[in-house]
Amino acid sequence: MAELHLTEPRPVLILVGGAANLDAMVGVALLALFEGLAPRLDTLDAAVIDGGTSFGVMALMGQAHRRTAARFPLLGIAPRGLVAIDPNPTGVGLDHLTGDSDGKVLLEPNHTHFMLVPGERWGDESPWINNAAELLAKGRGTLMLVASGGDITRLDVMHRLRAGGRVLVLAGSGGTASLEERRLEHGILRTLGAGRRALLTSLAVEFTASGILAGVLASLFAEVTGWLLAEHLFGLDFRFNPRLWLMGILGSGLFIGLAGTLATYPLLIRPPLKTLRAAA
Repeated sequence: MAELHLTEPRPVLILVGGAANLDAMVGVALLALFEGLAPRLDTLDAAVIDGGTSFGVMALMGQAHRRTAARFPLLGIAPRGLVAIDPNPTGVGLDHLTGDSDGKVLLEPNHTHFMLVPGERWGDESPWINNAAELLAKGRGTLMLVASGGDITRLDVMHRLRAGGRVLVLAGSGGTASLEERRLEHGILRTLGAGRRALLTSLAVEFTASGILAGVLASLFAEVTGWLLAEHLFGLDFRFNPRLWLMGILGSGLFIGLAGTLATYPLLIRPPLKTLRAAA
């Protein structure tokens, strides 16, 4: 850290998440979030650590740093064997996915600092990111922010949890509906102390609410369709059918709530450490 002139203790935000496969709409939302976050990071005299390459959330954080003229240190940590330095950086767009002729990826040009660590595979940088955050913070506090991501992100999260660090996962930032993401989410929550009953209740509420919403939409569509057919096709008087709404909403809520809860229940009885190890 001394060679990077980052010797003063400061709060550290660790950013991990989606890279090349980040959804475009999610990327737009994350860029707005990072631009809103940048002035607060400056106010806190904080630093941000990420993977430093011209992909996904790392590119978005670099853009946010440039667009807001932020002052906080933005440190990218990446495996030395996988990255290249662009001799003529011109900024990175949302769809920038280029590398050099050897297949290496470019470092994001808006980062203020870089640390290239030993490694030839993605994920080799994960323990370095975790250790660098602790060295830079020196007790001032750290937080890992997770936005989308896949296998490497899960590895980052596992290293952070093993070190006793705090992790904040952005819901809806991609992949959250898959069974694998559900498995990791429950493993993390169980590790942080959430009980099975509380998680089971949250699952039942989530799926039942989704079912009720689906029932409302289905009933509304059915009523509108019936009205159009009666009034404009057959010339009949249309009558509102409350039974349709009652059966549609309650039936959908009960069915989806029960089916979703039963489908994800096995995730709650699996030991959380086994879940996190499998994710790595």
